This record gives sequence, C-alpha cells and structure tokens, in this order.
Amino acid sequence: MCFFERYDLLAKRNKTNVNAVAKKLNLSSGSLTAWKNGAVPNANSVKKIADFFGTTTDYLLGLSDHSQPINDLMEAVKNLNDQETEKVKDYILFVKSQRKQEL
Repeated sequence: MCFFERYDLLAKRNKTNVNAVAKKLNLSSGSLTAWKNGAVPNANSVKKIADFFGTTTDYLLGLSDHSQPINDLMEAVKNLNDQETEKVKDYILFVKSQRKQEL
C-alpha cells in the first residue's frame, strides 16, 4: 500500500477525506495530486499528517503495518492486574495462531 492509500484510509477511518485534512494542515491540492500519482511527500508533510491522525511516519511511508504506535498498546495495558495481563497475553497468542492457520 502506497503513501496516498494509507493517507486516504486514515482519513476515511476518521470520517473525513484527504482534501479536508490537507486544507486543515495547509497542504496544497497539487501535493495531493502528486501523492495520488505515486510521489512521496516531504518529511514535514508526512510528520504533519502522522501527528494529525495520531499514527507513525513509518506507517504512512509503508515501513510498518502498525497504524498506532506500540506505546499506545503499552499505555493501555500498564494499569492491568496480573490476571488481566495474562488474558491479554493469551489473546495475543490466540490471534497469532489464527494468522498462522490462515497461511
């Protein structure tokens, strides 16, 4: 998935569109056209978009498939008790086993 596809997906998930986000971030419509045609935005634009959506620049650039920073996951489990933490670990192992079965 290219940069523009990820940008578009994040916009849709947030019930908006790429044009509205670009306008809020003062990004040009010419940039949108270039990105849609496969150009990669400059670092400043990528950072603005990542910050806007609360994602990582690596996700936007296709270097990671994780749209949310791992720190969000760590924060979510930080205050769990031992029993809750074990349930989360068990669920993660279950999801991983399901993925292996699909391959």
